[in-house]
Amino acid sequence: MIAELEHSDVGATLRFEGKQLRFPAQAAEAVAAVHAASEPFTPAELPGPLDAAGRLVLVKRLVREGFLRLLEP
Repeated sequence: MIAELEHSDVGATLRFEGKQLRFPAQAAEAVAAVHAASEPFTPAELPGPLDAAGRLVLVKRLVREGFLRLLEP
């Protein structure tokens, strides 16, 4: 998937497939890691200041929006 990630003082914006998702500054590092990922990962592996619940919310949103997909166990 072709996606662009733009950083600003207030956070990050992820653009893909005609969508534009905005994230607050505290999620920017985790969003950048997701954007750069080429291998499967878990929410716990994401860097940055988000706590475990925040990382899970981020990943769920990206799945819901179609940027990420879940792997079958």
